[in-house]
Amino acid sequence: MPIPSHVRGRSIDELSKLVWDWLVANKLTHDTHIYSHKEWNVDRGEDYGESAVFVITSEGELYNVINGHYGPGGWEIEEQFRKFLKSLGLWYEPGHAWSYSIYPLDEEEEAGVGPGWAMKDDLDGISGSLPAWIRRRP
Repeated sequence: MPIPSHVRGRSIDELSKLVWDWLVANKLTHDTHIYSHKEWNVDRGEDYGESAVFVITSEGELYNVINGHYGPGGWEIEEQFRKFLKSLGLWYEPGHAWSYSIYPLDEEEEAGVGPGWAMKDDLDGISGSLPAWIRRRP
């Protein structure tokens, strides 16, 4: 799958800078790094995120937010992060607990019906059939 150079008219470099700026504004950059597709897949030779436009790694506050270790308000921050990514036409998928592959939304995900689990804005209608750890998520 070819890696796009632009999403919604913005370059991948511009998008990764916007994401970094959001992380800075939310104090989530401690021990956090953004890798370009080339840095992650070619230079590092990682197995996850092979078609990601870029990858974020974190063992700091972002890690805690995404993995449910942040404490009160953590899930709300994670939800804000998902919504911010969605506003840019992106979504994330964990590779490891400490790595998050960033992908462009496809047409179904843009409409809110695609398989990108990280983009589900409302699980109320189906929460009874989901495992408890998913039902807790906003």
